[in-house]
Amino acid sequence: MKIAPAGTVALIGPMGAGKSEVGALLARMSHRPFIDTDRAVEAAAGMSIAQIFQSRGEKEFRRIEEEVVKESALRKGAVIACGGGAVESASAMSALARSGAIVYLRIDATSAAARLGSGEGRPLLGGGEVEQKLTKLIQERSGRYEELADLTVDANGPPQQVAESITEGLAL
Repeated sequence: MKIAPAGTVALIGPMGAGKSEVGALLARMSHRPFIDTDRAVEAAAGMSIAQIFQSRGEKEFRRIEEEVVKESALRKGAVIACGGGAVESASAMSALARSGAIVYLRIDATSAAARLGSGEGRPLLGGGEVEQKLTKLIQERSGRYEELADLTVDANGPPQQVAESITEGLAL
């Protein structure tokens, strides 16, 4: 699949799939701007995601995230690393679909958990077994990830390999 030079490349998938690291690599490799929506949410709110969850709740976090993703979709040619739950917003995903390609970084819960360690700073993973919580989140969201994806890439490998697979799959 070849995308237009002005088209965005949005990365979706669960926590631990490597969206931020792969996105930064892909942006450098393809000479595109990079947006990490989690960092943009934190900048917009003036606090960490964990603090947003604690002080304002998940609903407010999702509202801010939706706005950030929609704004990111307007950035011509950007590589956009989306938060794992961004797929819950139909309007945000619609904006991304109109602006370019959506790439699902598929990873198993064991590999994702190994990358995330204790899950510290990740509100949806707190208070329990990280791998079990990731398994549940992946099961809940995998159908949505697959439905939205123009390209699905195995993200269990090294980030450089994942970025190269995306470059090949989208003919960037």
